[in-house]
Amino acid sequence: MIFQDSLPDAPGDFLLDRQGNSYLCLTGESGGVARCGPHRLHWIERGDVGGAAPASDGRIYVTTGNRVCTIHPDDQASKEDVTSAFGGSPNGRRRVWRTRTGEVWVEGCSWARLPQGHFARAPGWDGPATPPVPMAEDPCGNAWSLADDREMPGFTRVCVLHPGQGRNWRPLPTAWALRPGAWQHIAVDDAGFVWAGGPPGLARLDPRKPDGGWLEFPAAGEGNGRVTALGISRRGRLLVGDASGFLSEVDALADGGAARTPAASPERFRGPVRAAAMDREGRLCVLAGGLVCREDPPEGVGQAFWLPLGKLPCGNHDITGVELGGRFYVAGGLTAYHGFPARTHVFDDIWAYDPDADAWSVAGRLGLPRCYSGVAALAGRIWIIGGYANIDDPGNPDAKRVPVDTVEIFDPVSSECRSGPPLRPERSTPVALSDGGRLYVFGGLDRGGANLNRVESIGPGETAWRREADMPVPMGQHAGCVLDGFFYLCAGKHGVYAFDPASGRWDASLPPIPEIPRSPLMASHGGEVWVMGGQDVKNATASHVYSPRARAWRAGPEIPTRQAWGAAGEIRGRLILAGGAHWSEPAKCFVYEDRVFQARDGR
Repeated sequence: MIFQDSLPDAPGDFLLDRQGNSYLCLTGESGGVARCGPHRLHWIERGDVGGAAPASDGRIYVTTGNRVCTIHPDDQASKEDVTSAFGGSPNGRRRVWRTRTGEVWVEGCSWARLPQGHFARAPGWDGPATPPVPMAEDPCGNAWSLADDREMPGFTRVCVLHPGQGRNWRPLPTAWALRPGAWQHIAVDDAGFVWAGGPPGLARLDPRKPDGGWLEFPAAGEGNGRVTALGISRRGRLLVGDASGFLSEVDALADGGAARTPAASPERFRGPVRAAAMDREGRLCVLAGGLVCREDPPEGVGQAFWLPLGKLPCGNHDITGVELGGRFYVAGGLTAYHGFPARTHVFDDIWAYDPDADAWSVAGRLGLPRCYSGVAALAGRIWIIGGYANIDDPGNPDAKRVPVDTVEIFDPVSSECRSGPPLRPERSTPVALSDGGRLYVFGGLDRGGANLNRVESIGPGETAWRREADMPVPMGQHAGCVLDGFFYLCAGKHGVYAFDPASGRWDASLPPIPEIPRSPLMASHGGEVWVMGGQDVKNATASHVYSPRARAWRAGPEIPTRQAWGAAGEIRGRLILAGGAHWSEPAKCFVYEDRVFQARDGR
């Protein structure tokens, strides 16, 4: 559907704010920023625009001329010049970027706006030209951009930034450099591949195996090879627009090839594709040949039930989560792809999601990096229990990880952790849940890799764990949730069980799920128990919903991607899925998720 025509044929971007509103940023002397309404564009700024980004404070930050301005989309009279706060006028291409953690960076400015509203120095750059700003962020925690080549005027170089590897942008070393050319676009698909496009064509780099270098791909259809836009499709794959008006979806293959299919109808637009992106409703938005078109997702697409939220700071799995004080917390975790070049990393981070800002932040640090811990809330504190850790060689992420008995208690007010009563025996993959003023820990794997059937609990002020009724069967790599005073546990090959803490009895008579997954995402929501995704099942995107009142299961909406070992829970009554991992058959690798989703309309 065309909802705007007769625009300048100029570069642009589609943007999303934290409420899910879509914006078009058209760059150049005849540019502007407009909110995308149901049938037309509502302009909030016109003129010489270099870039724009919606920030966590609800305002749009835009470079116009040599100024940085901020505008509230509902009140154009609120326009304010904030150039001095960013440390000077923008220059270069004057791009603007909002990072996944909510920072706003402006190209050429020495200061960046932090989510809390104050400013900090932006990352440095030792090149001769304007310091870059991010153009894409990957699941490994890296930001990617293009900068002018110091040795070859008119050419660009790819540069990368990872906070754990210094606060300066680094050009890719010669061994991993893109061939010389006037590259203009960078994007990262949800499998973690970095793509570059521009007049030289299309190229791909795998941050997990950078020694393979950049692979280049031929043009699509009748295109001349000049890439004019990159985006990401509803399936998390690359969208490629070219100068001949073709828009394709590209899937990276393990053998270095790429599967390319038409991404829109019509397959060819009347002019160069200048921007392509998905909005929060799963609709494809395209800017091409001076018109803006929007295409609804196919009927029956399960992903339409889920709304994307702000991404995790990095791809992460072997995590569980819990709500406390209106925020959602996850602690620790593991990724095999972190930094650049990507490598194994065990997290000591405690991450918190703020729905008001639609962003995650590091709320605190664990004393011991670990993954697959139990996480629950008790008396205003977050308890992180057991898990896998490298206790003999904590500085080596690839060293052997063993189950531990350590318990850490995190105070969100002070951002500090203290030690809690150890839980013996040592265990990984425990399920921790709290209700009725007590915290319960169910099962897990012992040091020998055997499943445990032990259940322990603890209350505020207690210094030792109390033994509870054993589980009907030993469980490890399981999941659980609380609903109406009952604890529900799900374990692959075993089934679903309910525990009544008031009577200390287990109910093993719940009706079975057609396929019981290992390590699913599980939460209570809307008076029902939700079991989603998981391993060792034919359909790892399926969800199963149990009604205790009807004592029956129904098929729920499919989740957006094959997913296991992630966190699920409710935040302010909304069902949320965060992180996890899945095997990508086309890429022949595990993908460690940084994506986060929320059920639509609270259901």
